[in-house]
Amino acid sequence: MRPFPAIISFSAVATSLGIGGWLGPAQQGSATAKWYRDLDKPDLTPPPYVFATIWPILGLGLAFYGYRAMTDAPSCGKRTRITLWALLTSGILAFPLVAFQWRRLQVATGLAAAMALLASGGVAASCRRDIKATCALAPMLLWLGFATWLQFAIWQKNPDES
Repeated sequence: MRPFPAIISFSAVATSLGIGGWLGPAQQGSATAKWYRDLDKPDLTPPPYVFATIWPILGLGLAFYGYRAMTDAPSCGKRTRITLWALLTSGILAFPLVAFQWRRLQVATGLAAAMALLASGGVAASCRRDIKATCALAPMLLWLGFATWLQFAIWQKNPDES
């Protein structure tokens, strides 16, 4: 493993997840936690420990995908994969700010859908060139599909919150 691309990829994803966790509703006793707890949510909303468990795993996959893209041979596809990775990592950082700090459920739904599209693009961009990267990002795509549905359902159940 080449150290510089690995440091960039893993640091960027860890920073996004760390700040996202800090901005999200995980801080028990915070106003954000109370607001999120009081929202009307669908029955399929996972308990908090699922989010705390899944995101580090998804983050490792995303970091590995970024590393694989950065260390690939120069090509147009390489730039595409790095761009998709960077935008997805940025979306993960932005989502908690939009959804939990600004409490803009409608905008957060659009952002979740955009991240699902970015992950879909990343899987499509790497599927013929790098199966390991594809497999690393595929769980993120599945999760973001579910998260988009969940965010949409929360927005629909709480229209006054947007």
